[in-house]
Amino acid sequence: EAMLLACSGVDLERAPEEALLDLADRYLGFIERHPRLWSALFEHAVPATVEWPSRYDELITALLGLVDKPLARLIPHDQALVRHEARTMWSSLYGIGALALSGKMVESESPRAMAASLVANYLAGLRFRTGQAM
Repeated sequence: EAMLLACSGVDLERAPEEALLDLADRYLGFIERHPRLWSALFEHAVPATVEWPSRYDELITALLGLVDKPLARLIPHDQALVRHEARTMWSSLYGIGALALSGKMVESESPRAMAASLVANYLAGLRFRTGQAM
């Protein structure tokens, strides 16, 4: 819930790039402020015999839904593709955060600069694929 709360203040009605950059910044900020909690949420391995609480799935769905909204303006008629692209983008951001937290990122690279590059290039690709190239 803490991560959802940290990300939920983003104005999702702004331009998609602005909204997604704000989400990425808040996500990376959460990782910096709460590294152990983030690790517990995303890195802890749970045995296959243990069932996740439904509340956990609801929170992850809500968090990913924040990414869905800005992307839906670029892909208005294909909700399945919006969900796929949101999860792909979020997984990429997860990788940036994981590398930064583990200390395995090249020192000269800023996680926020990498996130900004991810958002800009990903959206440029989506705009090109959907015929909205600038």
